[in-house]
Amino acid sequence: MGIVDYSEHAICRGSNVRAAAYTECRTADGRSLIGCGLDTDVATASVRAILWAADGAQQLGCTPPE
Repeated sequence: MGIVDYSEHAICRGSNVRAAAYTECRTADGRSLIGCGLDTDVATASVRAILWAADGAQQLGCTPPE
C-alpha cells in the first residue's frame, strides 16, 4: 500500500489544539482508501491515519504488496 496524498491541519487553538491528518492510500490491486487520524501530536495523528486506511484495506481483503 502506498500513500498517494496527505494533508493535515489543526483543530482548535491554544492549549486544546489537536492535529487532524488525512491520507489517501492505494493498494497493490489499485483500490483507493482514505484514512483519518486525530491526536494532540501531529506525528501520531499521521500514523493513525495510515493505520485507519490499512485497516480498511484488510477488511476489504485487498491484495498485499509483493
